Amino acid sequence: MTCMPPLFIISQEFQELQWLFAEGEIPEEEFQDLIQKVAADFSRKATNLAAIFLNLEADARAIDEATQRMERRRESLTKNAKRLRDHLLLHMQMTGTQEVKTPQFHIKIRKNPPHVDILCQEIIPDEFKEIVTTTKIDKAAIKSAINAGQTVPGAVLEQGLRLDVR
Repeated sequence: MTCMPPLFIISQEFQELQWLFAEGEIPEEEFQDLIQKVAADFSRKATNLAAIFLNLEADARAIDEATQRMERRRESLTKNAKRLRDHLLLHMQMTGTQEVKTPQFHIKIRKNPPHVDILCQEIIPDEFKEIVTTTKIDKAAIKSAINAGQTVPGAVLEQGLRLDVR
């Protein structure tokens, strides 16, 4: 089994053959034979590369799915821990137990640091308010405007290329 040259070398060979043929340096029959060989190499290389990137994309999707499962599990564990913590706190309060000491744990009811709870935002004096302004650009509206023939300063409609493998 021979090692296949990189894709850029195959592309260069293809272009060189086209140039040589256009300049009349190789006859048509020889050109057809050589171009078929280069095209076959290109096809094999493209197939191999497509297999590799499709495999990488599948791995990335699998990682995303595993991440989502782990996130759901983390949320579930966190909720269960909070529920059990709140359950113990409630029953320690109901029984008047402030502290439980065992060889494994020292469980004690403590006060949290004080925090501000806003009861009615409208009546808070302005000196305690901060005005925050955010700007969001509506790309869909810009696209519609450009498609309708309107010029939108600072924006252009671009269309790139992608490789579709089925």
